[in-house]
Amino acid sequence: MALKDPERFILHVCVVGFHHQRGCEVEFTFPPIGKSQDTKLPSEWRFLPFLALPDGAHNCEQDSSYFHLPALSTDNGSQSTVFGVSCFKQIDSKELKNKMDDVTRSTVQKSVCVLSYLPLYGYLKEKIQVATRVYFNEKDFARTEILEQLYRSLNMSVSPSLMEESLLFVGLSAIELLTTFRHRVLVLFKLLLLEKRVMFHGFPVGNLCTQLLSLVSLFPKMLQSGLAHAVPRESNVVTSENDVFHPSHTAESSEEMSVNIFGFPLAIFTKLQNGTVEIHDPELEEQLSLSTADLRFADYLIHHVNEYTEKGEQEAGWDGSEEWIRAQFKLYLLSLLSTIQHTDGEGMTNYNEQFVEAWRQTTNFQIWNGKEHAGIDDVHAGHPFQGQLGLSDIKIRLANVMQDVASKSERGRKIEQAVSQTRKAVGVAIDSARSFVASWLTELTQPHSEDLEEKEIEEEKEHKESIEDIQSIEKS
Repeated sequence: MALKDPERFILHVCVVGFHHQRGCEVEFTFPPIGKSQDTKLPSEWRFLPFLALPDGAHNCEQDSSYFHLPALSTDNGSQSTVFGVSCFKQIDSKELKNKMDDVTRSTVQKSVCVLSYLPLYGYLKEKIQVATRVYFNEKDFARTEILEQLYRSLNMSVSPSLMEESLLFVGLSAIELLTTFRHRVLVLFKLLLLEKRVMFHGFPVGNLCTQLLSLVSLFPKMLQSGLAHAVPRESNVVTSENDVFHPSHTAESSEEMSVNIFGFPLAIFTKLQNGTVEIHDPELEEQLSLSTADLRFADYLIHHVNEYTEKGEQEAGWDGSEEWIRAQFKLYLLSLLSTIQHTDGEGMTNYNEQFVEAWRQTTNFQIWNGKEHAGIDDVHAGHPFQGQLGLSDIKIRLANVMQDVASKSERGRKIEQAVSQTRKAVGVAIDSARSFVASWLTELTQPHSEDLEEKEIEEEKEHKESIEDIQSIEKS
């Protein structure tokens, strides 16, 4: 990563306030963005105030926001993305020791924002929250010494070495994402692979940002280096009737991106609320329909995450943890790529043939497919959860359908509750029927149950071995 100043990974610390007539505006920057001491922003960063202090922020006593800005054209580095982290608070204007003349409202709200070349979102947020609290406790916003100290302190501690450690995922939660969206997490994962624009809608904005980045973190190496070109320089923005801002993927940018032996990170760049996913394009909905194998995969994740949250880390171990979830999505993606690379179309049904065909047309797949990746030859082709249809698959499919129905309307939620109650009643009836026929079914079902249990244990063992194989390939 070539930068204008190799030792300076934190660019600026800013204060954004809300003026009752002019709206959101930058009130302070350190160091100054331009040559003068004023706070005028370059045109590339004209949206910074609205990103650092988003609409509706006044409804929260305090919150945070993550956002991206295009790198300035004056920067010599190849990176096109600047990462922004802001923390905002409000205070009763009566408490201010130094009350400015333009303070006309009962509360004053300001945002402390850090612009960085490194996507250390959660790590920076924790540091900014402390500085913001001290800044507000001064009750005099003209005293900016703590913010200048924050800038110097961060530049002394922040370096690319932190990108290889667990600090990269501080504040993110793949567990919470999976618990909220359940099977639909895989739909979101595929949406980003298809480079579709996805609108996340929710409140507060801090939780929304965390969910979005937790989703992005499921893609191998994406946070480490895949976001460096997430925002194009304005000279690389192309417009059309259907796309206001769309980054143009160029051969030059793909060459600059550092990839591993599997070709990761992929060159990806694409109304969600309360765990719902709304798709208004029938063709896209068909492409994102989850296959039986996909549903098994999602159910496998949900089962292990539920066990992990119930038992806790010490008892549950690695299975179901944050790292474990990302490893499963890595295996899924590698298996998909290996299947496309080595089977001449066989087994695509397990991934949904329409999805695979649509993905083949995307820029990220074409960039990946245009080069050789030695590591992919050692990955087993086929879906990790392929196999014959069973009764458990019908149960998973029904559960998925009912969750979709329940998430779309209040009526749907009532239907789901009614079905749930009926399911319990039916379960009692089935138990009675089972006891009635148990005598003549025992000889047939007992051996089958034992075989099935052995098969499940063997599949679990093979799945874990696949994860271990991938980890050993990377290390070699």
